[in-house]
Amino acid sequence: MSKDHDKSRPLPHTERTVGIPFTTPLISGAKARLAKGGAVELLVPNPSGARGYYVMDLRATREFCQLSVHDEVLLENLLSVDAVTPATVRRCARNVAIAGSAGRDAAAAAKKAAERDDGIVNLTNYLMLMRLLRKVGIDEKELHRSAGEDKAVQNEIKRRLVALTPKIGLTADEVIDTVGDIAFYASAIGFAGSELGNRHPVVLEQLRPFAQAITRWSALESGDNKERAQQIADCADWTHREVAPLIVDCQTRLEDITELVRTWRDGRDDVRERFALPDWLLDGWPEILAIWQAAAGEDRPMQRAAIAQIHRLLPLDKALAEEGKVEVLRLDASVQRSRSVKLHEDWKSGSMMAGMRARAEALRAGVA
Repeated sequence: MSKDHDKSRPLPHTERTVGIPFTTPLISGAKARLAKGGAVELLVPNPSGARGYYVMDLRATREFCQLSVHDEVLLENLLSVDAVTPATVRRCARNVAIAGSAGRDAAAAAKKAAERDDGIVNLTNYLMLMRLLRKVGIDEKELHRSAGEDKAVQNEIKRRLVALTPKIGLTADEVIDTVGDIAFYASAIGFAGSELGNRHPVVLEQLRPFAQAITRWSALESGDNKERAQQIADCADWTHREVAPLIVDCQTRLEDITELVRTWRDGRDDVRERFALPDWLLDGWPEILAIWQAAAGEDRPMQRAAIAQIHRLLPLDKALAEEGKVEVLRLDASVQRSRSVKLHEDWKSGSMMAGMRARAEALRAGVA
């Protein structure tokens, strides 16, 4: 497993980045990554719209610009977590939205998304246990007939799992706990052919139609707008090519829960890494897809503003995999105190972006 796993990993863990859903214009599209010594660095896109990123300690974000209330609360949440990953950032963003920092609609959307994800985790856990029981000839209907109430069903599941403990090398309680741990990661992948609407297959399915739509849109553009659109479409296609086989691999492993539990027992870090990798590669895409969906019915100038916003939000995985590093810019006092007009803050592009930022703040809560 380790040998195959190394081949499927596009980037070392220390080079991966996760998008931070800040709403302050100057740090929109910022990414976080692990630095030496366990610190977390923030990569902020060049405010001019040109290539390159300013790099700073996450704790120094307030010194770079004046944060919105939403971003102040989000930053506090981020600084309190043990590790910055797509899952922890998603949880932080939801906590901020549920607390009301992005408005009532966003709070309701975030609460609904959290409840839905919890439900899919619980259902995945249950389905995995049912697959284990089928190994000893017990189906779901028989289980419920013999046990009845929910508590009795749980006790019956535990009793029946005893028959599998010699094969797996774990007690029934340990098997149940292990399945619960795996289900947390597997719920975003889902079983092959599942109709639960699991997070990663749903996002993956939208990437190629999105890339095609952006390519069609770019046919009437020229210059920077056309170049940005082409880069967006290329990144979406690249992400689809990278993630599709990873999801298939994980779903194949979910076909044999007994072996998966045994593998988790022998090397849980490898299993966790394999199931978590699509989350890193798909990070940021739900928000990007939502922004374009909202802009699709707008006029051309609004769509150009959406393309510019999406371009800042693009994940860095493709660039890092192909170029090997991020172009870093020197951060000095002139950046923080400059009076020059910055991207999305002049009278024209700023007015278009203001409404889009408000909508994006609400969209983030629903897609987090």
